[in-house]
Amino acid sequence: MSKFHRTCGPAVWKDKDGEFHGACTRKLSGGMICCIEFTGGRCHADRKAGPRDVPNDGNPAPDWCPYLAGMIRDARVIDKMDDLGLRAHVKGDLLKVIRAMPKSMRPNGARGLGLMALQKAIFDACAAGWEVRV
Repeated sequence: MSKFHRTCGPAVWKDKDGEFHGACTRKLSGGMICCIEFTGGRCHADRKAGPRDVPNDGNPAPDWCPYLAGMIRDARVIDKMDDLGLRAHVKGDLLKVIRAMPKSMRPNGARGLGLMALQKAIFDACAAGWEVRV
């Protein structure tokens, strides 16, 4: 039985050439992913302007999608964190990365934070343009 998953924004993936793409709907071997704002071939994300028609069933997501750029930015940061192995690091290793951050980007009380909070602080710093060094 295939599953249907709803996402808050377009599904994003990385192709074999390393480029990131987004789509309102994406078929997978185990089911389908669909943006919660996409229904009946229309995007409902812009509450003021109202629903907009989406060409090609949202594959690829249109450039005017309010979530597309942020979703692709987040996917790039997560990919970089994976490349650096940050998900698998222990707290001590993450604290070393935090100490290398500019003070303005460091979370307050980093030693008292849990693993997920440290990873999020590094993720946020990457999203703000800081180049992670491990």
